[in-house]
Amino acid sequence: MSLRWFWENRKKDVPEAHPLPSDYAQEFQRGLQTQSGKLEFECNSLKRFNDPERPPIVKYEPSWEGPHSGAMFKRYPLQLLTPHSKYSFHTQGDGKDSFLLNIADHRVNVNGYYYWVLRLNAKDAAERGIKKNDLVKVFNDRGAVICAALPTERLARGVCHGYESSAVYDPMGEPGKSVDRGGCLNLLTPERTQTKSTHSLAGANALVEVEPWDGRTEHVSAVFAELEKEKVIERMGGVASLVPAK
Repeated sequence: MSLRWFWENRKKDVPEAHPLPSDYAQEFQRGLQTQSGKLEFECNSLKRFNDPERPPIVKYEPSWEGPHSGAMFKRYPLQLLTPHSKYSFHTQGDGKDSFLLNIADHRVNVNGYYYWVLRLNAKDAAERGIKKNDLVKVFNDRGAVICAALPTERLARGVCHGYESSAVYDPMGEPGKSVDRGGCLNLLTPERTQTKSTHSLAGANALVEVEPWDGRTEHVSAVFAELEKEKVIERMGGVASLVPAK
């Protein structure tokens, strides 16, 4: 057991990547790396802050993008999960053009191109006419990514899954105005962090829709659409007049 040393009141004797003396309340490698040196169901360090997003006792907090998101959820009814890649270490350690491409769970060769895998519930896939290894368009207002589909019963209804790292940004046209076929699902996740007071990636906080890819490469993200709108206003000779709401 990884915590047997703690249970038996011994110094920590299991591998640790970066043991820092300052992380221990007692002597180095004795006790847990908490302020009390013990298991804490109520976090002492968080009791110092008045942060409703990070209470001292862990509790469920709904994501800002989810089934409760109203009109957005109607447009994009699937919650996208993007954990770390299972077979490689980030993009620089992925080994493009290596044996990793032969792992079907990592990438799938469709018509000579290796696509990232997107998993979705089998019933959700069937409702959309999606079969295994079909090329699908995963999209929301932030962008669109082409992936190879993998229907599975291991995901709940309304959830899809693809890895967040080791992809390649490979737009099929002008960046920001076309789909990406390199599997860069980070295009679809929010820029904001999970909480305001910390830096934490929101890799499970994106709503998307998935549909069979029709081969069209055009997809203008909301950011680029707004930039185009500003250019049009500028060409018209000024800022558009605002009409007060009644």
